[in-house]
Amino acid sequence: VNLVVPNKNKDQLISTISKHFDIPLHTPLAMDPQSEPAFSQTRTRAFIKVQDGCHNRCSFCIVSKARGSERSIALKNVCQEINHLQALGFQEVVLTGVHLGGYGRDIGSSLTELIQIILQRTTIPRIRIGSLEPWELEPAFFELFHNPRVCPHLHLPMQSGSNTVLKRMIRKYTVSEYKGLVAQARAASSKMHISTDLIVGFPGETEEEFSQTLQTLRDIQFGDMHLFRYSARQGTAASRLPRHVPKNIASQRFSRALAIQKETQKQFHENMIGKKYTVLWERDAQKWDEDRWLWQGYTENYVRIKTISAQPLFNQLTNVHIDSINEKTLMGSILHT
Repeated sequence: VNLVVPNKNKDQLISTISKHFDIPLHTPLAMDPQSEPAFSQTRTRAFIKVQDGCHNRCSFCIVSKARGSERSIALKNVCQEINHLQALGFQEVVLTGVHLGGYGRDIGSSLTELIQIILQRTTIPRIRIGSLEPWELEPAFFELFHNPRVCPHLHLPMQSGSNTVLKRMIRKYTVSEYKGLVAQARAASSKMHISTDLIVGFPGETEEEFSQTLQTLRDIQFGDMHLFRYSARQGTAASRLPRHVPKNIASQRFSRALAIQKETQKQFHENMIGKKYTVLWERDAQKWDEDRWLWQGYTENYVRIKTISAQPLFNQLTNVHIDSINEKTLMGSILHT
């Protein structure tokens, strides 16, 4: 190894390499802050990383060691970037970060204030919030969803539905506290979609603990879930815990949890039928018949919808009536005003 560039300095990667090896390198267009994003003409949604680093020490995660301390992008810079993206044609921005809920801790601000400022200083139609750890969410945060520009979807990684497993994971909440956050979110918007992450087969997980997790899944009724079998990461506290769950048992638990998730997701989708949503249509339409195309896009609460239309819909926001489910896909018809 001749050169190590820390993650925090990756935006200076080209200049660092040039100086260290005395090799003249030209900054590519993609690195030019004045250049347009590579997919500005084909994408409808842009991701803005407003925060990096994490101070949490979840026992299964190595990210905090790799990413370092928390660092937030200045409020005005985030707003400037959003206005720039909107000028390029984007209709939606997604706020992301390694520990998004920790935004502003280092600059005397907060995620709630960031979104409030974005609502004041930008006019982009949709503001979507990336994955959030289920703590540090103040009551004022949930009031943000009263504004129709803030998309009613929260991805809150639960990781386990057992208090004893959560304790071994070094997570900062109990199952009851997590359910309280879900209740606040759903009370803030009737269209709220809650999705989550879940790890099965965590070291020491007993059948009783896993049963508690299954019951929690039934109680909460997630709209979607990213499900994982535990795998050890070298250097983490969890990798040193005793009683690792055999792979065959972890696989069985994965299947049992997935079966419940399929049921709750189906119920969530069925509850959307007959209601009106707003859909942002994407570019990848498919030919349906002589005059019509099959378009797909996402509702404000991040559920994929398809419709058949002869009209071009790319990058348009339209009101849609959800009609039915066709092979696990929601179908809708455009409501003309």
